[in-house]
Amino acid sequence: MSYIISQRIKTLRIERGMSQEEVAIKLEMSRQRYSRIELNQVPISYKIIEQLADVFCIATKEITRTSEEKKPLKVLFRENYNKDASDEAIEKIQKILEYMNAHERLYYKMKEGKAHGKA
Repeated sequence: MSYIISQRIKTLRIERGMSQEEVAIKLEMSRQRYSRIELNQVPISYKIIEQLADVFCIATKEITRTSEEKKPLKVLFRENYNKDASDEAIEKIQKILEYMNAHERLYYKMKEGKAHGKA
């Protein structure tokens, strides 16, 4: 699982004023297991992402989105950066993330289609 997604899950929980215990109960798992999800220590299935989306009353893409946010990428660069070079690097990273995100969505759509007997 992506560190960004695990941090997004934690942020969503905190924004809603929920404890790890409360979310874990709704997901029917131990608080320890849920904590490891937020710490990016265990893999997370798309099914759990869907359940989390239901708990937080949002679309799954609100949890898995990474390519829409450029601001966090700028944090990776130091204060004494070459602005033009950094902006170019950020654009390249952004494009890579967009491709990865598109491939991930396609993978899950295909997987879902096979699970329902389509293909």
